[in-house]
Amino acid sequence: MTPLDRAALHKLRGRYPEMVASCREALRKNPGHRSAESMLARALESAGELESALEHIRSVGSRRALDPDIGDALVTVLDLLGRDEEALEAADGLLAAKGVPAPIRRRTGLRRGRILERRGELDAALDSWESAQKELPVTFDPDGFDRRLDQVAAAMPAPEAADAWQAASESSAAPEGTRPIFIAAMPRSGTSLLERMIAAHPSVVGIGEAAMVTETIREHRELLGDDQMLGLLKADRETTARLRLEAARRARELAGDTPYAISKHLQNWMHLPTIGRWFPSAPVVRLVRDPAATAISIFGQDLPADRMPWVTSLEWIGRVLATERRFVELVRPKLVNPWITVAFEDLLQRPEPETRRLLGELGLPFDEGCLAHHLAESTTSRSGAQRFMPTLSLHQVRRPIDPTLAHRGGAWSGRMDAFHRGFDERAS
Repeated sequence: MTPLDRAALHKLRGRYPEMVASCREALRKNPGHRSAESMLARALESAGELESALEHIRSVGSRRALDPDIGDALVTVLDLLGRDEEALEAADGLLAAKGVPAPIRRRTGLRRGRILERRGELDAALDSWESAQKELPVTFDPDGFDRRLDQVAAAMPAPEAADAWQAASESSAAPEGTRPIFIAAMPRSGTSLLERMIAAHPSVVGIGEAAMVTETIREHRELLGDDQMLGLLKADRETTARLRLEAARRARELAGDTPYAISKHLQNWMHLPTIGRWFPSAPVVRLVRDPAATAISIFGQDLPADRMPWVTSLEWIGRVLATERRFVELVRPKLVNPWITVAFEDLLQRPEPETRRLLGELGLPFDEGCLAHHLAESTTSRSGAQRFMPTLSLHQVRRPIDPTLAHRGGAWSGRMDAFHRGFDERAS
């Protein structure tokens, strides 16, 4: 099990060649070990060695029936290779099999829908996504979600008071080294692309969705009360400084001595009040995308329904997208952080001028590598830190920018009534 444990750790840090090597070591020690065979398939896929992954899966299938997890890996690899017919056949076979765990059925059904969307079969894609999202029973209270965030926004101090408080917080034992940059945006709005472009700069390391802020909050929840977001706003100076230093330490551990670490954690937008209090000089990059395109991308992806139950319903997605926009509008005037707004569609259609502008506002010189983000991989930076952390968009950001994605939402016009019920209700 030791090589498999090492493989799991390599995966968390985006070290895919090392993950592959650890899986192969595990299989040398225990040939035919099912977990090792499945993990090797995933490791090869993550490393971009798709033909090797397919060969490995076929080899396993020649000796025994594929387990659901490695069967799901087969669907993934065939999809990434562009072998749509075979991928759909494998997906349909897996979904028809008995005893397939619900999370795998959901993941397979969602990928099946994305293949169908790529083929232009939009009604069939939507049906596949709706069936897949029903695999996991979830509950979500959108009204309660809205009320809580409205309370947090109202509890934030006025900018005059916040300025002095935040300046004092940051200057009290401010750590040397890594300066964080926070992307504040919804999932599937282009955060991985934006992070990869900025982190291709030699002065920046991408820490992906590492829970720099949320993990610090979780470890000290006993200090903050039942509602930790409100508790953070009420915390005294000593507690605030202590938590801030712990979050900064996490950033340094991930980024080494690289000057900047960019975070694309999916809840950064919700934690803007905390980010503003802990890191008032940290730039916030506000990324926005066409709401309909964001919604359909969320609905068709295997996002964690246990932590974000709203991703399983287009109507709930609409509510949360509108709530996010309203919340950011409410808290933005109360922040003193440098603020940079980027439209995903502009980044796709005008990558060079947008990248030059963005780097300039971050105080970084332009670097040509930022326009060749797809050639940058999870390699070790000069500081010893990993330059990229894994995300759901791993394979997408390995490809050049596709300007046609700017028009994805328009293709779904007429099929988004459920989304508009949620979005228009809250937005109004």
